[in-house]
Amino acid sequence: MKQILVVCLVAFTLTASRGLSSQAVPPMQTGITVNMPATNNAMAMPDADEKGALIVTLTGDGKVYVGTRLIDPEVLSKEISPHLSAGKALYIKADARAPYAGITKVLDAATAAGFEKTVLLTNQNESPQSGTVSSPKGFAIVTGECSTAHRPRHLL
Repeated sequence: MKQILVVCLVAFTLTASRGLSSQAVPPMQTGITVNMPATNNAMAMPDADEKGALIVTLTGDGKVYVGTRLIDPEVLSKEISPHLSAGKALYIKADARAPYAGITKVLDAATAAGFEKTVLLTNQNESPQSGTVSSPKGFAIVTGECSTAHRPRHLL
């Protein structure tokens, strides 16, 4: 019963705070929910919530989604390459329990597709200000041919 009250209170607070805000809040992009690892020093990545943002999600059990569509990880690079355009980033939402090999496959697919900017999105340990929506945060990763030069030999 206590949990139901908490959920109702949170829903009411979020609804009420939207009415108080004088700024238009952009709608958050829909997607697959995962428990991303929490960090302290990630950079704001507001473009990840834009309508055209390309988000690949890796779940704790190793499933891969492009947007909300489940796909085979072996065809990921072919799936995302048509979305490549100058300066466009690929955003990765990986569950904290996702296998490291799965994350490596997603990064390799990004490289094979030609993405130069890949961002690992993270949860934040900080609390957002009451009544505000926090933009996604993450860490940019250099992908491309030069990125494999610094990867440990056993991961190539």
